[in-house]
Amino acid sequence: MHSSNAAIAPNSAWNIILALGRLYDGRTVKIPGFYDKVRPLTETEKRIVSEYPFSKEEFMESFGLKYLRYDNREDLIKSLFGDPTFNVDGLISG
Repeated sequence: MHSSNAAIAPNSAWNIILALGRLYDGRTVKIPGFYDKVRPLTETEKRIVSEYPFSKEEFMESFGLKYLRYDNREDLIKSLFGDPTFNVDGLISG
């Protein structure tokens, strides 16, 4: 369908975008039960993760990012290794 018909016809891409917005607020997945089986890192895992060589600045530069979801290294590393993800890898529409 030509885009000029968007004034009167529903758009599947926008429907998907709106639905995704109800599932995720940019930080928290809103799907009931999504986090139910997520366990905290063990003390050993926390120690290993704390030693992981990670530079916030290098990470941001390598991906061309202006900011990350967390400011301090500890929260970044904890989230990187301990939090589940809910990601949209691509969306193509014509």
